[in-house]
Amino acid sequence: MLINNDGENKLVIKYWPLYENSKGGIFSPDARKRLLGTAEPYKEDYAAIAERTFWNRQIEYTKTALIDLALFFETAPKKEIKAAIELESVKKIINAFFNIEFDHAFSDIDVEKVRIAYLMIERAFYYLTSPQFQHLIKSYEHPHIKNGVEVADSLSDRAISYLEKGEKSN
Repeated sequence: MLINNDGENKLVIKYWPLYENSKGGIFSPDARKRLLGTAEPYKEDYAAIAERTFWNRQIEYTKTALIDLALFFETAPKKEIKAAIELESVKKIINAFFNIEFDHAFSDIDVEKVRIAYLMIERAFYYLTSPQFQHLIKSYEHPHIKNGVEVADSLSDRAISYLEKGEKSN
């Protein structure tokens, strides 16, 4: 559980208001409480097994939720996607995934996160340079766009190489 300087649970402060008037979600109310750190502790005699079972379920639910989200993006009308996906929600996901503020997050930087970061940069440049935006790109910006993707590619290659060497030496 992440506690702030006032002794309050940071996750409850951050996420609980977002659940107000919400419906559904990938986590059950009990799982959500456990993730927020407000659930009762497991009984001592089977705590390790219960904890492992809990995390295995959440991993599978999250994997399936990501597939469902992709399906939603491919099948829903634009109006429905706009109604469901807001900038602030996406910001929260990206910030939580790439967060290096918490002790555990920085030590968890790994090859997969680097690949995802590069994919996001590459897709963002591809999107912003798609035909509907071509008329907005100034001629002097074309080489910079290409360079931006190349720099991200080069940096991600070096980061992966660095991380793989570190993983082998551990």
